[in-house]
Amino acid sequence: MTVVLIYYGIAWIALIATCYVKGARRYEVPAKAAASLGFVLTAVAAAVRSDHMSFFFRMLPAFACCFLGDVLLSVHSGMEEKAGQEKKGQDNRVFLGGVIAFLTGHIFFLTAFLTMEGPVWSDLIFPCVIAALTIALTRLKGMNMNGMRPHVTVYAFFVALLLSKAFGMYLRSGADTRTAYLLAGSFLFFASDFLLLFLVFYYKKPAWGDAANLVLYYGGLCLLALGVGQ
Repeated sequence: MTVVLIYYGIAWIALIATCYVKGARRYEVPAKAAASLGFVLTAVAAAVRSDHMSFFFRMLPAFACCFLGDVLLSVHSGMEEKAGQEKKGQDNRVFLGGVIAFLTGHIFFLTAFLTMEGPVWSDLIFPCVIAALTIALTRLKGMNMNGMRPHVTVYAFFVALLLSKAFGMYLRSGADTRTAYLLAGSFLFFASDFLLLFLVFYYKKPAWGDAANLVLYYGGLCLLALGVGQ
């Protein structure tokens, strides 16, 4: 496990460096693939160490979808950079593929969570609020959605549902260790996607935005992967 986490940390730092080191952006796709492989390997190591293989196999499709989504969004980012600012957002097919991969990943995560605890209707309240908030935020001046508002709203619902389910399980389980890891991971995942909404669609993004997003996202996936072994 130690070796895997060291690899994950190095790959994570290398990926952040591609956002800020001059000329390194060309390596974003392989760097992101290497970093995303880290959370898959972390889940494998956690499962083997704890012998919680059944839960691992329920979570594995979600991690695989997140890996695919990471690669697709990196490819899309590279395509837009090459196309130039004037053509930005004109071809969203690869981006939409990444969104679908992540949405599918969230559904797989939820499916795994539902094997721990069945559906609870109160878990739907928070995602409904977040979906409504997303619609409002995407209508702000400076948000260029390029026809993606319906897709982003559906995605926001499921991201929030994952967090809501994790929070509910944590409270109803008496705050056991596994649900604590899953809640923390789901929260960071949610926070990274909330930030990503502005990084992708707002007309101007802060210089620290990419680093913050990567810290939140890969931190969240790391915690979800470690949760497999609890």
